[in-house]
Amino acid sequence: MSRLPGWAWWLIGLAVAAGLAAGMVVVLARTTWGQERVLDQTIRFAGRQLQGTLAIERVSGNLLTGAQVYNVSLHGFDGEPLLVADSGYVDYNLRTLLGNRTVIDYVVLHNPRLRIRRMPGDSLWNFQEILRDTTDRGPSERTTVLSRIAFRNANVTVISPWEPDGELRGAARRSAIREAVDDTVRLMVDSVPGGFVRTSHFRQMDGELVDLVLGPEAGGGTYLRIRRIRGLAYVYRDPVRIRQARGEVAIRDGRTEVRADTVLLPASRLTGYGVVHPGDTLRYDFVFQADTAASRDFQWLYPNFPERGGGTLRLKFETRPDGTLIHVTDARLSAPGTRVRGNFGVLLGDTVRFFDVGLTAEPLDVRTVEQMLPTALPVRGLRIGAVEIRNPTP
Repeated sequence: MSRLPGWAWWLIGLAVAAGLAAGMVVVLARTTWGQERVLDQTIRFAGRQLQGTLAIERVSGNLLTGAQVYNVSLHGFDGEPLLVADSGYVDYNLRTLLGNRTVIDYVVLHNPRLRIRRMPGDSLWNFQEILRDTTDRGPSERTTVLSRIAFRNANVTVISPWEPDGELRGAARRSAIREAVDDTVRLMVDSVPGGFVRTSHFRQMDGELVDLVLGPEAGGGTYLRIRRIRGLAYVYRDPVRIRQARGEVAIRDGRTEVRADTVLLPASRLTGYGVVHPGDTLRYDFVFQADTAASRDFQWLYPNFPERGGGTLRLKFETRPDGTLIHVTDARLSAPGTRVRGNFGVLLGDTVRFFDVGLTAEPLDVRTVEQMLPTALPVRGLRIGAVEIRNPTP
């Protein structure tokens, strides 16, 4: 029997090494023992990258291509949670995990609870604090792409600092604070150590996001498309029910820009765009075009809107330090006994101020109009014919 040449033994050795390596990969990827080892190392690695604590109770599946995770939580070092989820699934491209461009093909989260928070005196939001890079490597060039994200029964809470109108002084300021923290008013404001906070809730949210890119500002920042989303939004104490929404979101230079291709409320259909400014307090600035608008769908914004009625309009909604601005233009609206066209604006704050009022009503039911106003009108009855109400823009 002839002896094998030296190079053959090298080939056999390489084959054995490759087989052992493949076996180790299979053990790590597909066995409970291996998955526990990978999970432990993953949490250790993530812990070094995060300014917080990541916990995953259990992982299963083929770790080469994806994994099912259970009881996931991410907390800040102060113990406050940022994200808690019952379970989720992650499908990723293993080759990209160590490069500058990570690609995650699919993520689904079940019953996630997201708590976005910035307290009085804080310079960063909690997610900015947890995700910030504390190394001396300079600006990060790393980009993460999530091709598709789905969530089921998500609950999101946003807590931000709140202050009354900066022009108020003395008794007027104290009165504004007492009114804001009253649990019967529309704003959800609470007193906390160091000041006051305003809370918004988004409940029972189901949806799907696609093409999410998390990148450095120099590379375009963060972008995503909303394929579909629905749920309850509590921007004020009374919710608005979103039957379906679709659009795009871009986050750059500290502000969030939103374009809504479609927003379906129970009986209204809108398109719009707007900006969320972070600042010292969250500030919303949105414009909507409603081809079909039912007044009851906007009672969360202004409770005095009638239960019956609607039409078409262009609506500007803006939060300001001195209140909430509602500006309606190009309106053609109907309500019981009344048809109105034109423009009007109202600033809802410590007092109610009207501006840019240019309305024509034909006919006019004074009772319907009176129900929409914060004070009583000095007339009664139904006016048949054209009634014009105008005042200049301040």
